[in-house]
Amino acid sequence: MNISQADVMAIPYASGSFQAVVFSPPYWNLRSYQTGDNKHMELGSEKLHDCLGWATGAPCGKCFICHTVAYMREVKRVLREDGTVWLNCGDSYAGNPSNGRGGEKPAGGIPHRSGREKKGNCLKPKDLCLIPERVALALQADGWYIRAPIIWHKPNPMPGSQTDRPSIDFEFVWLLSKSQHYYFDMYAVTGRKVPRNLV
Repeated sequence: MNISQADVMAIPYASGSFQAVVFSPPYWNLRSYQTGDNKHMELGSEKLHDCLGWATGAPCGKCFICHTVAYMREVKRVLREDGTVWLNCGDSYAGNPSNGRGGEKPAGGIPHRSGREKKGNCLKPKDLCLIPERVALALQADGWYIRAPIIWHKPNPMPGSQTDRPSIDFEFVWLLSKSQHYYFDMYAVTGRKVPRNLV
């Protein structure tokens, strides 16, 4: 086993090194990792979740989705042509930047609707941000094949303090590929006996 601690924007491996990548990046605006002077480089701490650059063709390069697309290009570089990516992607809620009441205020209290960030931002306090769906659409626009959403069901989730909506007891795991044809062992996943080859 080889463990590397490195910048995700410069993965220290040769191109085409991996057949599968399984990972869960930090969720947007839910954790603070206390990175000090490097806080501005911390994925998940962006002030804006999505500038909609993947749809408009004018990415800002600073929002959570733009950063996700950027590091996924590096993941694509180290992935084999027949490889797959299994990306766990969680969601969050928009808070109320003025008083914190009436919304589900995320950690850090980062505003979602300040004037500078309002372009491309339609979130209202208490809105579900739809981060997994935005990530999938942005990666699809950047050339990834979105093969399937896999539901990670949590039958005994942490109870929430909210009283006006159900608790969310699942997260998405996106199955992605960089090519139309890739290796996938259906028998290992489901027990169904099918040929173990490129699909």
